[in-house]
Amino acid sequence: MLFNLSTVKKAFDNAADGKHYLTSDDSEICLIELFGQRPSQRLMNHLSDNFDVSVNGNPVGISLPKLISFVKNDLCCPLDKKEGPTRQELLALFQALDSRGYNFVTMKDFLSRANSRLLRGSLRMAFKVFDIDGDGRVSYRDFVEGIVSGEMVNL
Repeated sequence: MLFNLSTVKKAFDNAADGKHYLTSDDSEICLIELFGQRPSQRLMNHLSDNFDVSVNGNPVGISLPKLISFVKNDLCCPLDKKEGPTRQELLALFQALDSRGYNFVTMKDFLSRANSRLLRGSLRMAFKVFDIDGDGRVSYRDFVEGIVSGEMVNL
């Protein structure tokens, strides 16, 4: 995944709204922010089984450390690196988007590779952020600069 520990912490803080834990509804919002789509009921049930915050003996939510453990271990998302993805990971992702090997990605490439109707508006906004010179193409350099600068966090 293209997020690190700080991204998970930010999503947690946004969803927790001042609390030190996430309720079931908060957890769903957090996962939507992290993965860009609504989690399945099965995943939400699995997450609820990991609730570690209790009130009067009843589990009411999940703490940040437990959420990080859940994302890292149960969802198999590597979060050990605080600096984010490596150059090799970025190149592999860019090459997956640039399936024709043109060394740039167009809006059409971007949308077709993502294959999600729910995220089309967000994907268009992301593409515009990465298309620094506005020529309708995102080069590898533009792609890396966009990821490294953290522009995606503000979308």
